Amino acid sequence: MKNGKTVVPGPRALSGAITGVCAPYQDTPERAKTRSGPAASVPVYSVRLSSLVRLLPLLSVPFTPVSFPPQPLSCLMTAAARFSFPCPRLPRSLRAARNRLLPAPPFPVPEDIRHGLPATPSSKTGPPPVPLKKTGRKNIMDNFTFYSPTRFFFGRGEENHAGDRIRRLGGTKVLIHYGAVSAVKSGLIYRVTSSLERAGIASVPLGGVRPNPRSGRVREGIELCRKEKVDFILAVGGGSVIDSAKAIALGVPYQGDFWDFFEGKAFPASALPVGVVLTVAAAGSEASPVTVITREDGMFKRPYSSDQIRPVFSILNPELTTSLPPLPTAGGATDIMSHVLERYFTNTQDVELTDRLCESVLLTVKNELPLVLKHPDHYGHRANLMWAGTLAHNDTCGVGREQDWASHALAHELSAFYDAPHGATLAVIFPAWMEYVMDHDINRFAQLAVRVWGCDMDFNHPDVTARKGIRAFRSFLKMVGMPTDFAGIRAREDDIPQLLDQLQIGRSTIGSFVKLDRNDCEKIYRLACRPAA
Repeated sequence: MKNGKTVVPGPRALSGAITGVCAPYQDTPERAKTRSGPAASVPVYSVRLSSLVRLLPLLSVPFTPVSFPPQPLSCLMTAAARFSFPCPRLPRSLRAARNRLLPAPPFPVPEDIRHGLPATPSSKTGPPPVPLKKTGRKNIMDNFTFYSPTRFFFGRGEENHAGDRIRRLGGTKVLIHYGAVSAVKSGLIYRVTSSLERAGIASVPLGGVRPNPRSGRVREGIELCRKEKVDFILAVGGGSVIDSAKAIALGVPYQGDFWDFFEGKAFPASALPVGVVLTVAAAGSEASPVTVITREDGMFKRPYSSDQIRPVFSILNPELTTSLPPLPTAGGATDIMSHVLERYFTNTQDVELTDRLCESVLLTVKNELPLVLKHPDHYGHRANLMWAGTLAHNDTCGVGREQDWASHALAHELSAFYDAPHGATLAVIFPAWMEYVMDHDINRFAQLAVRVWGCDMDFNHPDVTARKGIRAFRSFLKMVGMPTDFAGIRAREDDIPQLLDQLQIGRSTIGSFVKLDRNDCEKIYRLACRPAA
């Protein structure tokens, strides 16, 4: 250490003018005697600590005087380029000089990020990059229109103002749609009903919504709304209640069967307005245009999306989630993470902003969920988890990028067939899907492993880092009590052919990151049968 600089050996020509990081340090015979081994014959250069410190988190290198051979020094430059650390933009003449001296990075680095690093892999830098499948890979952010008309009222006691919110929107008679009797026993339905009465609004109750909401309850709600001349639907509950309310809202003004929308036979011209009082941080349905319903004739679970059914307002009081048991809490958090991952695994390039937004939501769930399970009454932890669920599915994290959704399709069939909780089936399917498609874009999986799961980056073998990330995800799911294989949801490998039939994939494919045919889906289901190591 001298004058705030750490002594590091490197190629002689790597001067401060070329790299913008290294500066020559005059060695002396006396200093050379103190060095031994291969490093003794390598010219010594110093790295400015202010530049090196930005790269240390990725390298796990002790912050002490060290001797780096030339190859790890090039990896420092590569790390800065690949993981978007500040890296100086050099003049063209100096970039050309640097390129003659530095080997190529051991994995592909986008042209607009690497600032002219050589593109051809060198035999000295380890194995060549994993080739990408030809799947119409996109190069730039997609065009997009972002529409999110829902008004959110977040905080303690906001459910007591539901009547006033509905009155201002013109509602005169409301269907109060809810699930289990716990909503009644807790006093929540009473507080909501009292709020409506104070606003002069009549109401009709309809409870009994089950997880994986059924088409039969939707039809019952449609008939009740028509009979009572309901003009507004208020969903009091989690994702299943909200989805059921949305489907009822679609069906009331439609003269045919509401399932026509789910089969693509019709498109809604209108729908009743829907409001939400959220009690579970999970599905994000309080902010999305999506509803998912299970048809009891055949037990098919299908999604439908339309801006007509986006809630006009959503009330989010974290205190309403504190009575939720640990397993549903963890299942809801798994659903949140899955909504983000369906957007994160994309073929679209130049989406650094939404990459970072996805990673931020994932990190929030990763950090807050164990704290919520340990301190279920803590308002702050519950609040962060609740808002993460909203951001995960209102498409803030997904605009401008191709999205996948194959894992949800595979998990839906498990939910419908075994009546298993949605979050539990996602915990079983997602790690298996990740293992199966990882080779399609090793670098994206490695990026997730480093940025979210805190894995060390192996620049010469990014597949090792990617696998560590998948194992870390599966370990996290186990830690919070989620199942990670078929046995955990009482599913059987012998039922896979029937699951594939219900998927109704035929000769088509599902997913966008990697398009999966029936054979691919079968392999993922069988991977999910295998107990995790």
